[in-house]
Amino acid sequence: MAAVQVQQAPEDFEVSPSVSSEAAEAAPDQLSIEQTLRIMDVATTLRKEQAVVHQQLNIEETKAMLRQRLLDAAKVTGEPLTEEQVNIAIEHYYDKLHVFEEPEWSFELAMAHLYVMRNKILTWAAVLGAAGAAYAWFW
Repeated sequence: MAAVQVQQAPEDFEVSPSVSSEAAEAAPDQLSIEQTLRIMDVATTLRKEQAVVHQQLNIEETKAMLRQRLLDAAKVTGEPLTEEQVNIAIEHYYDKLHVFEEPEWSFELAMAHLYVMRNKILTWAAVLGAAGAAYAWFW
């Protein structure tokens, strides 16, 4: 049977609230299967999230992958696309990807703006109401 090597936790190791205090005090080789699986699940989730972040932030790698997929799709469909056309299409797509276009003015948009500015509007209404009440009271 293969020996399993377990690393010791660092001295400043903090235990999350979901882990019981008994598990925190237990030595790493005394963890239950459930606790070990929970720790492994957290580690796997963190690794997968790091991979997704790396993929989404590495735009050049994503463009290269997209370029290859488009060229492969063009070959399968018989579409006569050149690599320059694909590059231009990808650049055009990424240039327009995060462009904000103001929506057409409507009643719904006006209500949305009022809702977003509700605290500022209520503050000004309260100040003007207090000033009007003070003016009426003293004069």
